[in-house]
Amino acid sequence: MSANSKNLSLFLLLINFLFFSCCNSLLDEQGQALLAWKKSLNTNSDALPSWNVSNKTPCNWFGVKCNLQGEVEEISLKSLNLQGSSLPSNFQPLKSLKVLVLSSMNITGRIPKEFGDYQELVFIDLSENSLFGEIPEEICRLSKLQSLALHANSLEENIPFDIGNLSSLVNLTLFDNKLSGEIPKSIGLLTKLQVFRAGGNKNLNGELPSEIGNCTDLVVLGLAETSISGSIPSSIGMLKKLQTIAIYTTKLSGSIPEEIGNCSELQNLYLYENSISGSIPRQIGELGKLQSLLLWQNKIVGTIPEELGRCKDLSVIDLSENLLTGSIPISFGKLSNLQALQLSVNRLSGIIPPEISNCASLSQLEVDNNAISGEIPSVIGKLRSLTLFFAWKNKLTGKIPNSLSECENLQALDLSYNRLTGTIPKELFVLKNLTQLMLLSNDLEGFIPPDIGNCTSLRRLRLNRNRLVGIIPSEIANLKSLNFLDLNNNHLVGEIPSTISRCRNLEFIDLSHNKLSGNLDAVSNLQSLVSLNVSFNKFSGELPNTPFFRKLPLSDLTGNSISKAKDDTKLAMMIILFILLSTSAVLALFLIHVAIRAYIANNINNSWVMTLYNDHFFSADDDVVKNLKPSNVIDTGSSGVSYKVKTPKGQIIAVKKTLPSTDSEALMSEIDMLCSIKHKNITRLLGWGLNLLNNKDMMLQFYEYLPSLSSVLHGSEKGKLEWDTRYEIILGVAQALTYLHHDCVPSMLHADVKATNVLLGPGYHPYLTCFGLVKIASEKVDDAKSNPVQRPTYTSSSYGYIDPELDSMQKINEKTDVYSFGVVILEVLTGKHPLDPSLPEGVHLVQWVKSHLASKRDPFEILDSNLRGSTKPTTMHEILQTLAVSILCVNTKAHERPTMKDTLAMLNQFRYFV
Repeated sequence: MSANSKNLSLFLLLINFLFFSCCNSLLDEQGQALLAWKKSLNTNSDALPSWNVSNKTPCNWFGVKCNLQGEVEEISLKSLNLQGSSLPSNFQPLKSLKVLVLSSMNITGRIPKEFGDYQELVFIDLSENSLFGEIPEEICRLSKLQSLALHANSLEENIPFDIGNLSSLVNLTLFDNKLSGEIPKSIGLLTKLQVFRAGGNKNLNGELPSEIGNCTDLVVLGLAETSISGSIPSSIGMLKKLQTIAIYTTKLSGSIPEEIGNCSELQNLYLYENSISGSIPRQIGELGKLQSLLLWQNKIVGTIPEELGRCKDLSVIDLSENLLTGSIPISFGKLSNLQALQLSVNRLSGIIPPEISNCASLSQLEVDNNAISGEIPSVIGKLRSLTLFFAWKNKLTGKIPNSLSECENLQALDLSYNRLTGTIPKELFVLKNLTQLMLLSNDLEGFIPPDIGNCTSLRRLRLNRNRLVGIIPSEIANLKSLNFLDLNNNHLVGEIPSTISRCRNLEFIDLSHNKLSGNLDAVSNLQSLVSLNVSFNKFSGELPNTPFFRKLPLSDLTGNSISKAKDDTKLAMMIILFILLSTSAVLALFLIHVAIRAYIANNINNSWVMTLYNDHFFSADDDVVKNLKPSNVIDTGSSGVSYKVKTPKGQIIAVKKTLPSTDSEALMSEIDMLCSIKHKNITRLLGWGLNLLNNKDMMLQFYEYLPSLSSVLHGSEKGKLEWDTRYEIILGVAQALTYLHHDCVPSMLHADVKATNVLLGPGYHPYLTCFGLVKIASEKVDDAKSNPVQRPTYTSSSYGYIDPELDSMQKINEKTDVYSFGVVILEVLTGKHPLDPSLPEGVHLVQWVKSHLASKRDPFEILDSNLRGSTKPTTMHEILQTLAVSILCVNTKAHERPTMKDTLAMLNQFRYFV
């Protein structure tokens, strides 16, 4: 190569280097568009630190992927907190953008119409944000779009009429929004659609369009918890690839079309909680891959088709709460994979077919509330996986088969309200896992076997209304978990065994209408006891002198020869006189104290130094101290007095003034905690102040004034709250406590959960407040040497919410909050204060509810009047489930209560998969 050629090559290389260096130093149009969106984000922190101008291309930025030509093809961002930011409307320069994922980002606002300009988009996921407004029609211009995920937002209005223009669409998920209107008929044009889920949109109405049959690739159809009505169209039979139909808790009517038998790939058929009538089509027997058949709570008539026995993959059959007649098909014995068979509350007759014993995987067998007769088949013992067998309220005869003892996993057995005879087989009591044995209202005779002591997991034992004789076996003492014992209306004799005092968990005992004798000393030490009925026996002697027996209703003692414990009247009068004199002296001193403090308060208004976090309500110069008058007091707690104050700006705030005796170190600890706690369901501290003349012993805390849950439940709005509002309040408080217990480091205990400490903002949004008793659970570790936090000093306003275990252990832990939360749930459900004077004989709300439920009366009788009027099945289900959670929370034994994390999980589960 000549020298000139070499020089020319070097010159060209230099020019090329300078040119591209210059160009690459400038961020391209794509990067500028991305940075412009980042700049618009409403966040205090840099959520996307790698997105900056120091990079020559956005291709290496977090969440960004490019093709070989350096064109942005994918933006995938998940679970970042963008704090209410908006969606991008300026991505037109990203001409090759195919994938846009912005899920779980706390994004709000509307979906921009400009999304229709991103013509290359194949995949959009904007799920689990706070988007509102309508789905823009412009989005229907994206002819290449294959997946559109908009679920779990607050989108409104109709599904776009032109949704059928998305001819490439494979996945469409719109569930859990606020969509309304009908499903457009144009959905039938989506011939490639595989997943369509729009459940959880309560106002989505109209019929399922018959055009859905044109979506022949459809695999999942989910429209649960909507207002879809009418019949399932016969065109459903054209969907031969369909695997799941979930249209439960809607307004479906009419019959299930026979054509459903053509859906040869169908695995899950969920049509429960509707108004479906007609019979179960025999063609369902053609669905060889069917695994779950849930048709409960409808108006289905006719017999159960024998053809169902052909569905060899069936694992769950639930046909409960219908109008089915005829017998249980013998063909069910062919279902070797069947795990749950639920036929409760129908009009079935015939017998329990022995062939059912061939279902080796069966764990739940529920045939209660029918007209089934005959004997329980002796071969039932072959069901080794059986955990629950309910056959109560039928016409069963014969003896309880000994073979049930071979069902070693059995946990619950209820054969009540039948015509069973013979003795209770002692073999039953080898079942170590049995927790519930219900044999009441039969014609059983003989003794209660001493072997009952081997059944150590037993919690509920009901043998009442039989013809049992003999004594109560002393071996009952081995039932350490026993909670409910009902032996009424038998022929039992002898004394209550003294060993029963070992059953520390016993809460309910009914021994009425027997021939028992002796005294009641054996049950006097049962600390958990909340209900005892020994009426119509032969008991005698003196009633134990304990608080429980002093409050025991006379009706529970009728028909015996028991006298009340003696008391010393003179001593009682002296004690009363002493209390009156002491109270008068204390009251006089208190009035003097209040007068002195009022005088001081009026002269030291300028001695307060304020620290404000939000000056929207008032400024540090505003004199709010002068309004801290007795006439403005709204609550008195153990750590201070709260006032309602109007600021010079016209805002209403709540001011909490701590008492002079409050420890200053504890006060600052509370301030530090309140500043560190940030949760949507925990009250926001506006500021605080210290009194310099009191050496920091007096402190003010400022909050936005909001009405309390107690004032709403028991004030002018009493009884007006709808169920959804009450549920959201309960859920919000549960979220706040879960945050304190499980998300704070170190974890915190509120220690004073009550309705007055739950404030309600706009839309009844709940806030947990009053952290004067909060304890840092620094000593609360999983260690045998750990010490529970000392019990705080409560005021009278907290009584009724306090964990009963505190009476003995004087300590608190996270289960203390769980108990109080359970009481708050009951207060929300019943509308009654825990110590409501209208409760019979002055019982506590918890005791009243438990006694009501124990008597098997209608649970809805205890509910607030507004809730009793609800007839929607879903609402009734959620209320009963919430009631069940509250009973778990108010268990008298702290270690048996769920954690707040588990409690929240249970509350969240009531809203089904859609």
